Amino acid sequence: ISLPTDGIIDILKKLVLLFGNLGGYLFSVILTLLYIYNKLTLPAILAGVYLAAVTLVYVYYLRTKRLEKTAFWFSFLLFVELVAMHVSLGGFKASGLIFIWVAACAIMAIITSQSRLAALWIILFLVATGIFTVAEPWIATLSPGVPVKLSNLLFALNFGFGLAYMIGNSFYFMYLLEVSRKQADDLLLNILPAAAAQHRLEEPRR
Repeated sequence: ISLPTDGIIDILKKLVLLFGNLGGYLFSVILTLLYIYNKLTLPAILAGVYLAAVTLVYVYYLRTKRLEKTAFWFSFLLFVELVAMHVSLGGFKASGLIFIWVAACAIMAIITSQSRLAALWIILFLVATGIFTVAEPWIATLSPGVPVKLSNLLFALNFGFGLAYMIGNSFYFMYLLEVSRKQADDLLLNILPAAAAQHRLEEPRR
């Protein structure tokens, strides 16, 4: 899954992106089965299309090993799917707050060091949330009749798994920063005289 020229940071970024999305992929499979079981045809179809598209992105990565492009396509497909699912299920309540997963788009961009893309996803999240809030009464009329028990289950799954995903990735990002800092320190020790390197390392971090 990596290139011969990849450093440890590059490999770690690829691992968290690919395996993190694999967890989200399996989570989407569970949601798809729930939609099928409850005879929610359109949401099931949309979820199936999303799963097929994500599969193609994995194939794209295996052929190109392009991390940034792969992260963009993962996040783009997720955003489109979440908007479609939010509307097709009938809004915040009926969908079990599935739109919270947009935060994962920003997290993927941050982990792959695409700060501008992360900012874009955050802005789109805020704009879309505002639009959905205003349009909630109309969107609710589009609901295919999601059972209350299913809405509650979806909320528990989306909030619980989503929160665990975000916290886990935040800790992983902190770990990446620590690994990067250690590499920089080791490089400094190798290229500077011992006394000068130690002085630099003892200076306050900014």
